[in-house]
Amino acid sequence: FATKFGDAGLVNQRDEWLAKVDADDVRKAAQRFMNPSRRTIVSVVRGGTPVPTFKSVTSPSSSSTAAKPERFNRAPISKDLIRVSLPSTRETTLRNGLTLLSGKDARVPLVVARFDIRGAGPIYAPAGNPAIPLLAAAMLSKGTPSRSSLQIAEAFDTLGVSVAVAPASDPGAIVVLATGLSETFDDWFPVVSDVVRNASFPADELTSIKRRIVSDWQMRRSQSFVQAAELFDAALYGPAAAINLSEAAVAGVTSEQLRAWHLERYAPQNIILSIVGDVDDEDVVEEVEDRLGGWARGAFTPTAPPITLPEKARVTIVDRPGSVQTSLAFGVPAVDRAHLDVLPLVIANRVLGGSPVSRLFRRLRGELGVTFGVSSVLQAHAHGGDWRTTADVTSARVDEGIEAFLAELRRIGAEPVSAQELDDAKRSMVASFALTLEQLAPVVGYISSRRVYGLSTDYWDRYPERLMAVSAEDVSRVARQYMDMARLQVVAIGDATQLEPLLSPLGATTVVR
Repeated sequence: FATKFGDAGLVNQRDEWLAKVDADDVRKAAQRFMNPSRRTIVSVVRGGTPVPTFKSVTSPSSSSTAAKPERFNRAPISKDLIRVSLPSTRETTLRNGLTLLSGKDARVPLVVARFDIRGAGPIYAPAGNPAIPLLAAAMLSKGTPSRSSLQIAEAFDTLGVSVAVAPASDPGAIVVLATGLSETFDDWFPVVSDVVRNASFPADELTSIKRRIVSDWQMRRSQSFVQAAELFDAALYGPAAAINLSEAAVAGVTSEQLRAWHLERYAPQNIILSIVGDVDDEDVVEEVEDRLGGWARGAFTPTAPPITLPEKARVTIVDRPGSVQTSLAFGVPAVDRAHLDVLPLVIANRVLGGSPVSRLFRRLRGELGVTFGVSSVLQAHAHGGDWRTTADVTSARVDEGIEAFLAELRRIGAEPVSAQELDDAKRSMVASFALTLEQLAPVVGYISSRRVYGLSTDYWDRYPERLMAVSAEDVSRVARQYMDMARLQVVAIGDATQLEPLLSPLGATTVVR
């Protein structure tokens, strides 16, 4: 409301305005805007004879006489390379080892503070209780020695601060992301700092958080694709890296265990703090020094997580007799985030299954109609990564779905991508990246990632240029190298009597009944 209407206080009148809207108001708005003189009709057909596409050029203020339609065979595409530039940042290392990245971005009157807490993520969970990292993250804002859970919530609400705490996309870290107004930064950052540094994990709050965690986990586990993802993580990274959460594991966690975990893992030398927004750099450094400079350095330093990469192809089938839908996941080990092959791999993934016009989507949904959705994703972390594809396929035609899946996995490395596929993939990725720069939180995430993964300082500034430089030969090379059917990992949840004959030829097969 502050940026759109110039008055943040108008948010308090929104409900009053909505309450006064009646049917006549809706009718008048529809007559004004849902008007033939303002209409644009677009029709698109892939292949064959182009269907005329009509665009109304009648202005809202002109008469209702229809304008002469214009015809386009396809949407116009700019061939200009998008140029981007992230805010320049200053890196400061506090005496206790905390790394601060600070920068100025005055496009909106906001500040984003992002804590990347390395070594505190679920992949480092102690073998005795894998629920500890997740509960510790969920409990951060539930109390400190100087503030109760209610006081923290009221402070965030009063100051207009949103705070999210969750495992990072890289499972080795926890991310605390706080967004608030720049004019109150000096008021809300001390509260966020207190939460991260001094969480006390009160026992009464822990009881309610446990109920919520168990409820969320049970709901997620009822969805077969979630269970497939958990099994797939175990297949690709080894049992020690899998997050095998259970009701018993959650129930066994104590406040003392959480405090010990927090003391060891939430230590300044393991934190990269990125703060960017409409605030002076010197003020940021001074505020961080005041609030976190006295935080005692710990002894723990993250090492490589306990991952075990597969050497041979394996198939895991979870038996659900009579299931009308089968969850399928296929994938292979890939590369870590700093690897030079990441960019050609993300392009290969885009062509394979990373968009609604990808090969897998067109084949399994568009042509065969065996699924509502299919996708692939490249995951690149600090200590490895994977390339996986997933879909829920109708069981009555799962043989067709599996055959099409495998054909496309083999094809991506066997046949060069066409010039059109390559150009579409690269330009859509560049455009998607550019759109994310409109919001401050993703920008801070990019700035943080340079330090977290050891990327060059100009990595994101040159990202569009480097994406556009990827060639068809680059895509074919990485696809052949990494989409190795001899190391393919397969997880299927459905009727084992139907699935085992179809999947067992791919590798050693385990059926979980």
